[in-house]
Parts: sequence; C-alpha cells; structure tokens
Amino acid sequence: MVVEFMQCLVVTGEQPGKIWIDDRTNDNGIYPTSLTFCNAFHDINPDDFYPDSDEEQPLSFYDWYEDWLNRSLDQIR
Repeated sequence: MVVEFMQCLVVTGEQPGKIWIDDRTNDNGIYPTSLTFCNAFHDINPDDFYPDSDEEQPLSFYDWYEDWLNRSLDQIR
C-alpha cells in the first residue's frame, strides 16, 4: 500500500507559517498538520498514543521542523 500526500507551507492568508496536509489522493481532504499527525505518521505505535489538546493544534513551520529534527536525531543516536 502506497500512501501519498503533500505537506504545504502556507505563506499568505489567515494562517501564514502553518503546515497543511493535502491528502486528497487518499480521499482524506486537506487539513492542518498537528503533532498527532506527526506521531501517527512516523514512529509511535497507535495503541500507545493518546493525543491531548495541545497535540491537535496546527503546527507552525518552526514546530514542524523541530519535531522532524528531534525525530531524526533520535534515530541516529
């Protein structure tokens, strides 16, 4: 099974600096990236993951990049 989607950085409008997911190829629409999405997409077992309200907030580019960088560093340690 191949999952394809695109992550887009909003540069103008009501949410500049936020990352959105274009997941229309999987019939899931367009929605903001959150820590919940990052955790589910990367390396956390869904059975062990319980999101809280802070993890549902749309991520800024900085937060998204920081999450990616931390996960990458954890993988090489």
